[in-house]
Amino acid sequence: MAEFCDDFEDGGTTAWNNGARAVPPPAAVAVYSRTSEPASPPPRGTSALHARTAGSDGGITPTAFLEKSIATRSAGAVAIRSYLYVSAPVIQGTAWFSLLGRNGDLLAAFILLRAGRGGFWEVGLFNDDGTNRLQVTSSTLVTSGTWLCVESVFVLGDPGHVTVFVNQVRVIDADTTTVPNPSVDTYSAVRAGLVSGPPAGTADAFLDDVAIATFDAAPSRGVPVLGCE
Repeated sequence: MAEFCDDFEDGGTTAWNNGARAVPPPAAVAVYSRTSEPASPPPRGTSALHARTAGSDGGITPTAFLEKSIATRSAGAVAIRSYLYVSAPVIQGTAWFSLLGRNGDLLAAFILLRAGRGGFWEVGLFNDDGTNRLQVTSSTLVTSGTWLCVESVFVLGDPGHVTVFVNQVRVIDADTTTVPNPSVDTYSAVRAGLVSGPPAGTADAFLDDVAIATFDAAPSRGVPVLGCE
């Protein structure tokens, strides 16, 4: 069902056709083998993605992510599934996945899966000027030191819907506007890694088996679309 899946077993990141971004130095995003960190090996195979940031510099938001283009859409749904390992307790605002769009050369509205206040799972929805429009926060904490299977399903529209599953258990399930302006807010790319790192200190995220699927009609609610097989 997934249109795109990367288990990083080939040792590279060329499948991510929009490339990588890691700023400011020494931020980095690269494939690692199970002979190195983290202590817990990848859930499958021998390789996974390692994203690391080391705080901001001159106001630059620390990032270390890969970007993959998808067919442009303002309706239907997009699902993103990945195994995720964070090595230390998370800091509010740290984000691992985003669905974003482009309006010419300008960033359109975008959606982040991140850690909210207190380290709880949160979906943040942003306007095309980068302002935070609203957030949907879970009562489930982001767990560090173990691999998690994380799936986000974003139903696009007004109204739209956001669902997040962790180890196939729903932690966020809410109606919300995901496309505030259909003439502008068309989604066309997925980012994975450390889409937004904390402003101070080092952050690490490990990702494996990243899968992306798009749908012309909203899938059934309440159950994972891609799952953790």
